[in-house]
Amino acid sequence: MDIQEDKPGRASSSSATPPRRHSLAWVISIIVLALLFWLAWHWLTTQTPEKKPAPPVPVRTALVTRQTVAITRTGVGNVVPVMSVTVHTRVDGQLDSVAFKEGEDVKAGQVLARIDPRIYKAQLDQSLAQKTKDEATLANAQADLRRYQALIKEDATTRQTLDTQRALVNQLRAAVQNDEAQIELARVNLSYTTITAPINGRVGARLVDPGNIVRAADTGGLLVINQIDPIAVQFTLPENAFQTINTALATNSAPLTV
Repeated sequence: MDIQEDKPGRASSSSATPPRRHSLAWVISIIVLALLFWLAWHWLTTQTPEKKPAPPVPVRTALVTRQTVAITRTGVGNVVPVMSVTVHTRVDGQLDSVAFKEGEDVKAGQVLARIDPRIYKAQLDQSLAQKTKDEATLANAQADLRRYQALIKEDATTRQTLDTQRALVNQLRAAVQNDEAQIELARVNLSYTTITAPINGRVGARLVDPGNIVRAADTGGLLVINQIDPIAVQFTLPENAFQTINTALATNSAPLTV
């Protein structure tokens, strides 16, 4: 009977022990977590960099003075040549040679290119020969006119013959004048076979190579010359600056500076 009574007593004491152990474990866990949290917070706060103070701003002092201050206006502009000339040929023919380099500076009258001059020299020679022929015919007609004038005084010829001869002389004189004009035209055309620079400036790209047939009616030209010394500047300003600029131009004897 005693054995049976002891067993229930031991059983009741063992069943009361586990709740106290669980409570102690929870307390220890909470303490450990709080300690870890405090350590993490302390580490984060100590790692934050300190802010450096801003450097001092330098200050400079100066005495107040009275002086003239320029009033300026700002605008967008373009640098452009004073003159730009596209050089064309005035006569048709084969381009024999060019006497310039792209990008070089040339002077007015400098030879730039040459066109085959043979056909124009032949035209000049033909005009000269025609003039010589007409001058010889005119000289003969003038001699006949002088004879007719002498014969008319002796009534050895008719007035109609004299008038016809006089008209022939005038016609031949006109022919000689026409020959002189043709000679001048041929000389001008021959001179056009040598192409020279019309202005001082800088040569651009060569547009036609030697060996090509060029014509006076071509629109492209042979080259372009830009005058860049002196040079021009084109710029724009706001409309509200118009009156200010006009007033400055009217009141100042010196030109405005750009």
